[in-house]
Amino acid sequence: MLWMMEREGPEYNMTYQRRVSKESAEIIILTTLIIGVTYISYHNYLLFHSVIELISIIVAFSISLIALATYQITGNNLLTFFGIAYGFIGGIDLLHTLAYDGMGVFPGNTANLSTQLWIAARYTESVSIAFAPLFFYKSIKNRQLFGIYCIFVTILLLSIFKWNVFPDSFIVGTGLTLFKKISEILISLLIIIGIITLVKSKKMLEPKIFRFIIFSYITTIVSEFSFIIYIDVFGLSNMIGHLFKLISFYFIFKAIIQSNLLIPYQHLSLATKELEKEVKERKEHQERFQKIFDFSAIGKALVLPEGRFLAINSAFCKFTGYSEAELLTMKIQNITHPDDLHNTSENRRRLLIGETNFYQVEKRCITKSGEAIWGLITVSVIRDVNGSPLYTINAIQDITRQKKMQEEMCRLESFNLLGTMAAGINHEIRNPMTTVRGFLQMLGEKTDLKQYKKYFAIMIEELDRANSIITEYLSLSKNTPTSPKLTNLNSIIEALAPLINADALKKGRQLKLNLVQLSDQMLHEIEIRQLILNLCNNGLEAMSIGGVLTLSTFEEKDYIVLAVQDEGEGIDPLIQEKLGTPFFTTKDNGTGLGLTICYNIASKHNAKIKVKTSHDGTIFYVKFQKNEVIKIADFALNFN
Repeated sequence: MLWMMEREGPEYNMTYQRRVSKESAEIIILTTLIIGVTYISYHNYLLFHSVIELISIIVAFSISLIALATYQITGNNLLTFFGIAYGFIGGIDLLHTLAYDGMGVFPGNTANLSTQLWIAARYTESVSIAFAPLFFYKSIKNRQLFGIYCIFVTILLLSIFKWNVFPDSFIVGTGLTLFKKISEILISLLIIIGIITLVKSKKMLEPKIFRFIIFSYITTIVSEFSFIIYIDVFGLSNMIGHLFKLISFYFIFKAIIQSNLLIPYQHLSLATKELEKEVKERKEHQERFQKIFDFSAIGKALVLPEGRFLAINSAFCKFTGYSEAELLTMKIQNITHPDDLHNTSENRRRLLIGETNFYQVEKRCITKSGEAIWGLITVSVIRDVNGSPLYTINAIQDITRQKKMQEEMCRLESFNLLGTMAAGINHEIRNPMTTVRGFLQMLGEKTDLKQYKKYFAIMIEELDRANSIITEYLSLSKNTPTSPKLTNLNSIIEALAPLINADALKKGRQLKLNLVQLSDQMLHEIEIRQLILNLCNNGLEAMSIGGVLTLSTFEEKDYIVLAVQDEGEGIDPLIQEKLGTPFFTTKDNGTGLGLTICYNIASKHNAKIKVKTSHDGTIFYVKFQKNEVIKIADFALNFN
């Protein structure tokens, strides 16, 4: 039912109507031609014969040229065999036409010569028809087949023109010879054999082509029987035989045209339309993909198997800080954090060899400015028809903010833990240490223990050092009693300036103040002093002799900002990620608690610490929210 519905569709109806219209036009033209040449035969038979034969000769040569020229496309052995055969048949028919009685090309009465050439042509045609189906199953070597036909036709022509051994076929006044009549019957039998063998192999041909060939064979047989009974070469039966020959050549020509031109062209046309449709669909799909790729808020990049960038969208450029042109000259490894290179390479290897279809991982990327930022990377692979990887699709989301929040939460938890520990060890450790220190001082003053005095001094020094570490611990405790009050940040800095300047001069550095008028803030003066001293101490140690440490203050929207700037070599991005982590230090004698205390103090004051570093130095920004923005009561709770 579906097949019937498809055939009854508008597209099928239009195609069917065009085909019927074309076939009707061909029938009208052929009928008109037959009527025209028949009319000519009653007024000038020689002209009739010449027209019929010339049309047949042209058709025969056309069949030969088309079949041979299109063999590489169609691969149709049968019709290629016909092409070679009809080329020689057309040649003999040309000689037959020139030898026809009244043409005057050959001397004397040529009725017998033209009839002999006719029989030679028909034998060539019928033998070809009889053996043609064999070429369904055998490949054709065109040169060998052409050579066989050359030998066969040359022998026929020599037997007629040179050796005079070809039997007479027509005697003037008597008519056809017995040889001619028997030959026509044999020719018809050979064609019948060809029909039988062709019917057995009909599945090898398109139905329409099969019908054309069968019609050609049948009309050829009718033509041959017409030539058995004629007496006069200008007679009625001769005329009918030539007309059926014309029809026969028309059908074989249709078979060749249909098989070697029309059907391949239709297939090519259909394939072209399908290809155009596929190209259009792929173009639309590519355009949709390109728009999704280009305008996606998520950074996306196409990366070749070796890691080189193939395409990048604007979000990916924004994420890395590089331009598209710059990234196209780089590899994915160039923007991957050194600590993540191994995992990145291993994940890509497993993806490319097919162990997994995609992977998702959190990794750090290095931007153009040298900053390490976090991204959530999802990577999948596109393969060719053979399964080889073409490129990977890398989608990246910026999760730096989330990671910093996580780190901040971990830092706050560390502060709480250290605070709890500090509160617990204040009395449990400090009091015994004070007692030990007192006894060591007393023992050191005894005369009989004078030789041990230097050892007592070393022990006292180490106890003092341990006590200072405990003091730093205590500063992390949220339970430390505090009294925040309304004060001015500049006042605290100006009070500390002589102390900081003295320390700077002692170390061969300089101090520079750049303070602007600020509004008062709720601050814990002692803790802010410690924060400033810690930051300044770090800055002085980061610089070489002659360096300048700059302390600046300014207001920025809803913030009061303290900036501590040094002229050191900057902070390595790998180290910058760990700033504020308890016990992390790059100093030989450092405790790793200085910046931790600073971050803790800033947290208590609802402030944020930002770091900007380069080869020219580092700036620590401490941003305090103005008291108008936060509730003083909430602020005070941070100290209780």
